[in-house]
This record gives sequence, structure tokens and C-alpha cells, in this order.
Amino acid sequence: MVHVLRRSCGNRVPNSEAPRLQIAVPSDRLLRPSFLLPSFFLTPYSCICNYMVSEVPVMKHNKDILEQIGCECLLSRARVLTRVLTGIYDNELRSYGLKATQLNLLVVVARIGPVRRIDIGKRLHLDPSTLTRNLKIMLTNGWIEERIDGEDGRGSPLQVTAKGRDLLNQIVPSWQKAQDRARTLIGDEGETLLKSLGASKFGFPTR
Repeated sequence: MVHVLRRSCGNRVPNSEAPRLQIAVPSDRLLRPSFLLPSFFLTPYSCICNYMVSEVPVMKHNKDILEQIGCECLLSRARVLTRVLTGIYDNELRSYGLKATQLNLLVVVARIGPVRRIDIGKRLHLDPSTLTRNLKIMLTNGWIEERIDGEDGRGSPLQVTAKGRDLLNQIVPSWQKAQDRARTLIGDEGETLLKSLGASKFGFPTR
């Protein structure tokens, strides 16, 4: 139960019109002498006796809304599927020290590089922190490199290195295993739907 404390300053403000301060206070504590209001609730014109307590019921959740969101939300289903698929690819790529997100980045850089960071982020819809964190790992591992562009060197585009291309060739068998596991999970219809959405909505290449 939430208790609403009403405060009136002397007799100048009717209690019904006084400001309402909502704080959660257990009912049993209201009966104890040790329960005192924080000092910031008080003013030079107020007295603890002017605080009156009334009870208001806590609003209950609308069960119909909860059922609708729980049974129909597209986002929750997409996020669960994404986590499961990511786990499948991460497991197969782990022995190479590569994660699924980094594989996607490496393929983009290899296919369309030299390419700027901002263009990679837009293409894959990655937030800046995720993009920066993974590109830093890839640069440190020597899979990609910066190419100085322009006299001031700002906005250096990224390109794949020979080491990065070798890694792509090495991971093909493991990537294929992940593909097979993913196909088994989502079925032919799921695969067709994902490829169709990727091509029509996000510009992913098709074969």
C-alpha cells in the first residue's frame, strides 16, 4: 500500500488542497514513534502534526495489455532468435578467436573496403560503441588496417589485410557448420524470409 502524505502550512492552506507527497511507507511503521519524516519535507511554517496520512490503492497491471504484448511482441521474438543464432556462430568461430559480429564486419570491409567507419555502422545498423569496440579488436589482431586518406589523415578508411583474408579462408568450414545448424533451427521458410527481409529492407546482397 502507498501512503499519501498531505501537508498544510498552518491554517492558510486547506488540507484537501495541500501538496501531495507520495512515498512508500509500510503501514506498521506509521504506528511506531521512531518513524519520522525526512527533514526536507518540512518548512519553517510546517509541523509534523500537519502531515496527514491517507491510503490509496496501487494501480494494477492491465492483464489484457500484458497478454497482448507477451503473445504478439515481434521484438521479443526477434531478440531471442538473434541471441540463439549468435550463440551458434560464436561457438563455431571460437577456436579462431573470432565472434559473429566481428565476422560480419570483416566481410563488409573485405567486400567493399576501403570503407569508413560511419558507413560500416550505417550498413550493419551498429551503435557507435559496439562498432568501435569490435573494430579495435580487429585492428589489434591485424585483420584490418587503416589507410591514410587525405592530407590531414582524418576519417581514415579501413581495409582488410592479408592476415584478415587468410582468416576468412580458414573459417569457412566452421562457418558452414554454423549455417547448417541455423538452417535446421529456422527451417527453409525461415531462411527464405530472413534473406528476403535482409535484401528488401536493409540492402543485403543476394545470390
